[in-house]
Amino acid sequence: MEPRIKDEDFEMALDSPPAYSHMSLQEQLKSQHMMAGQSSSSSSSSKVDFFADIPGIPFTMHLKPVNQYLEDGPVLPPKNAKPPARHIPPPTFSDLPASVVQDPRDPTRVVGERATTSYVSDLYEYIQGNCPKHSVQGFTFEEPHQQQFQVSLQLQGLPPIKPPYDRKGDDMVDTPKLFPSKKAAKEFVAQLALEELKKMPAQPEHIIIGPGKMKAESPMGELNRYCSQNALPRPHVLDTSNSKPPYFFGCEITIDISGERKFGDPHPNHPNKTAARNAAAQLALEWIMKENPRIIKIKGKAGKAGRVLAPGSFIQIDATGKTIGEVATEACALLGFKAPQRELVPIGEQTGLYNVFVTLEHGEQITRIGPLKNIFGQKNASKEAMKATFRTVQYIADTKYGVKVEIIGKIEFELHD
Repeated sequence: MEPRIKDEDFEMALDSPPAYSHMSLQEQLKSQHMMAGQSSSSSSSSKVDFFADIPGIPFTMHLKPVNQYLEDGPVLPPKNAKPPARHIPPPTFSDLPASVVQDPRDPTRVVGERATTSYVSDLYEYIQGNCPKHSVQGFTFEEPHQQQFQVSLQLQGLPPIKPPYDRKGDDMVDTPKLFPSKKAAKEFVAQLALEELKKMPAQPEHIIIGPGKMKAESPMGELNRYCSQNALPRPHVLDTSNSKPPYFFGCEITIDISGERKFGDPHPNHPNKTAARNAAAQLALEWIMKENPRIIKIKGKAGKAGRVLAPGSFIQIDATGKTIGEVATEACALLGFKAPQRELVPIGEQTGLYNVFVTLEHGEQITRIGPLKNIFGQKNASKEAMKATFRTVQYIADTKYGVKVEIIGKIEFELHD
C-alpha cells in the first residue's frame, strides 16, 4: 500500500499566501519576516521533504553529451549535399532608343529584349533543312551547385559543343559557365551550335522553302518565318512599358536586310505586348512588300527552291585540299548555277593546243565564257576553264546580286584576276 500524506505535513508544507492589500509597507515587510522565520524553524524541526513522499516518476532529466550522441550513430547527410549556388549576374537590357521621349512622372522602361522564337527549335529546323548529317544526339547536364547547371550538346559527326568558360565573383580563374535552369542552358548552347553550323558549307539540295502566309498567322509569326526562310538574322525585339498603372506597351523590331532597319514605336501606346509586337511586325512586312529586296533563290538538284541570300551577304568556300575545279563547282552550286559545261576545241594542225569555252546556266540566263586561246594540254586547259568559271561566278554574284564570294583556307592553286 502506498504511503499517505499526513495532514500536519500538508499544512506545514502549504501555507496560504498572506493578504497584503490592507497593510502598509512596513507592516507587509514585518509580516514577511515573521513568516520566513516560522517556515525555517518548522522545516528544520520536522525535516519533511514533501516531494520525496509523492509517488510516481521523478521530474529528473539526464541529457547525454553531444559527443555521446555523435558516437551513437552516423550523422545524417543534408538533403542537398551540393555546394550553395554561385552568383549568376542577371541579364542586362540595352538602353532605351533615342526616339523614346521620357515622361518624368511616368518614365518608360525596358521590360524585355530578345530575338524572337527559340534557338532550340531553330536549331532543329536548320539541321533538318540544311545539314541532316549533323543531327542532335542529345543535351548533357551537370548540377555542380544547387539549381545551377552546366550543359554540353552533342551533334552527330562533330565534337561536343560547350559554352565558353567565364569568371564568377572573386574567382581568380575561369570556370564552366552556369545557368539558373536547364531551359536557359539549352537555349544558350543551341545558339552556339546554330552559329557553328551556319559557318559550314550549305547543302542546297536539302533546303526547302515553304508556302506563303500560313493560316491564322500573326504578323509577328509571318515576319519570323520570312527571316528564317530567307537565311536572315532573327528579328530583334525590344519591348517597353510605362512604370505606373494603367500599363501600356511599345515595341521596336530590328531586322537586317542589307543593313539594320528599325520598325515600330518604342513609346508605350498599346494595351499589351502582343498588340505592340504585331503592329511593329506589320510595318516591317509592309516595307518588305513595297521594297521587295532582291535575293538569290538557290535551287537544289531536284529543282526545289532552296535558301536565299540577301544582298551584302558573304559566301566563303574553304579551298583546303581542293582543286580549282572543285572550288568552282561548289561556287556554282551555292549560287544556283548549273554545273559548268567545258568545251575544248583543238587548233587546226597544232598538236596539243586548244581554245577553251565554258557555258554557265542560271535559270533563264546563259553566260558564255571564252574563248581562252592557245592553251597547251587538256589538263591545263581544264584548269584554266575552271579558273575562268570561278572568276565569272564571282563577278556575276557581286554585280547582279550584291553577294561576295571568297576563298579561304590553304589554296594549292594560283588564281589571278
